[in-house]
Amino acid sequence: GRLDATNIVTPEFSIITSIGLDHSSHLGKKIADIAKEKAGIIKSQIPVFCGFNISPIAKKVIKCRAKNLSSPITFCGKKAVFIRHGKFLSTAFTGHILNYNGVSVPIRLPGIQQAKNLPLVSDALSYLAKKYKFNHEKTLLGLSKLSLCARLNVMPDSSLLDGAHNPQAISILVKNIKYYFKKKKFCVIFACMKDKDAVGMIKRLSEIASEFRFVPLSVLNRKSYSPQELFEIARNFKMNAK
Repeated sequence: GRLDATNIVTPEFSIITSIGLDHSSHLGKKIADIAKEKAGIIKSQIPVFCGFNISPIAKKVIKCRAKNLSSPITFCGKKAVFIRHGKFLSTAFTGHILNYNGVSVPIRLPGIQQAKNLPLVSDALSYLAKKYKFNHEKTLLGLSKLSLCARLNVMPDSSLLDGAHNPQAISILVKNIKYYFKKKKFCVIFACMKDKDAVGMIKRLSEIASEFRFVPLSVLNRKSYSPQELFEIARNFKMNAK
């Protein structure tokens, strides 16, 4: 957002993927406040592409900022369609095939949210393709080689590693776990920072947890919840916790 170190760069375009209640101690307690901070990445006359999961309130704020800066703005209007759903074979993921605007795209990344991610990526790449005269469709094929650590990352010992750290991302994680692993329950090893919504995350994770194991987390100049504090939160949901 506005105060992020990366915002010193003048980009080819700006992307706002979604707006959720995260970093509230810095960005504000309301969606409108957070949207204003996120919209701070929009630069004068530089295009901005916006994904799904942006509420009408947030859209209004973003549109206002883009209009004031004469920045062309595009909101994704439709999701991609799954031609083939990927699945996990042991620790390996077979990959999806999705169709967007008549183009079939293989995607290596797991997650049902890729149907929302692909249109945003495709729209942004389409802009670059026109500007720099390269083949848009061939570039999309590069998604078949894309990998991302700590997002539905199945480890060699069959444990699952995911870096989701706000209720919005945790919600997507839980939906994916239910989709790919059906009714399987997991022992959830969890830690989080003090500026995060621990209650919201633990509540949602309790849907797929057989038990919780809370661990300490140490990050320079940032406060984290102690395992005991997280344990007390989990007890409110009558979860087995250690």
